Parts: sequence; C-alpha cells; structure tokens
Amino acid sequence: MASIIFLPGYLSVLSFIRGSMSLKDLNHVAGIVTSERYMKHFHSGSNRYVYHPSYYEDVLVLSIQGCTDEFGFMEKDKSYSDLTKIHFGDNETVADVYYDKSGQRIEENVTLHTFDLKIDDVRYIKIEEIQKSEMTGSLIFSLVAIVLSWLTYVGAKRIKLKGHV
Repeated sequence: MASIIFLPGYLSVLSFIRGSMSLKDLNHVAGIVTSERYMKHFHSGSNRYVYHPSYYEDVLVLSIQGCTDEFGFMEKDKSYSDLTKIHFGDNETVADVYYDKSGQRIEENVTLHTFDLKIDDVRYIKIEEIQKSEMTGSLIFSLVAIVLSWLTYVGAKRIKLKGHV
C-alpha cells in the first residue's frame, strides 16, 4: 500500500512546487517572433497499467529572436486557438515569455512549460491561472493520499483486531 499512497503524495508535491513558482523563479525572454511552425507530438497509448489508443497532437511552435529555446503550445491548450489566429509573418510581432527552462521537453527539444505569455500587449497565458490550477491539483492529490492512508490504517487496525480474537 505504501507505493499506492506514495504516488498521489508525490504528485501533490510536484503540483505544489509548480504552483508555487512566480515570475522571478522563471526564465524570461522578450523579442520578435522570428518563426512559427506546426509539428506533431506523439502520445504513446500504452503504459504498464492502462491502455488507451496512441495519437498525434498538433503543436504550434514559436521561435523568438535571441533565444535558443522554442515554445510549444498543444492543440488541447486553451491558448492554442487564439495563438493560431495571430499573423506572425511580419517580423514585428513581439512576444514576452516566462518559462521553466529546466522543464521536460518534447520532440525537437520544444518546451511546453510556458507560464506567462504576452504577444503584442495581449496576455494569452497567465501565471495566475496556472498557479490556481496547480494548487487545486495539489490539494486533490493530497486529499487522495490522506484518504488512502486513513483507509490503510483502518484496514490494518481491523486485521490486527481479528488476530486477537
């Protein structure tokens, strides 16, 4: 049971750490959007415990002048549809990005860990929304870990009482 209890506890801590990040904890880049492109990201369908079908998802990838990192926005993201409507071809579109440089990358070394994004003075991704979402996830995972711990304790106590009869 310890490993089953550990998983939501671990996820709770990871969500809390991500939700506790502020703009000063993140990398910042501002500059002209030099290119946009689309790529396909592969989501593997099977893992050891659950099967679901494999699929590809569209990712909008932006490059910013003076930055070696590329920023990806997945089709399922709330900002994706708004970002696909922007015309980036004029080389005058300015982006202001706060992101976690150490976060996990997908194919072609594209980061998905954008916490705050402003393009031409319009905010498309807000760090406040990400913090709220991550803290809610942390709370839910914590509650699951507590409930599982309590059920394990009650079950162990019952087994111990039955052994004394």
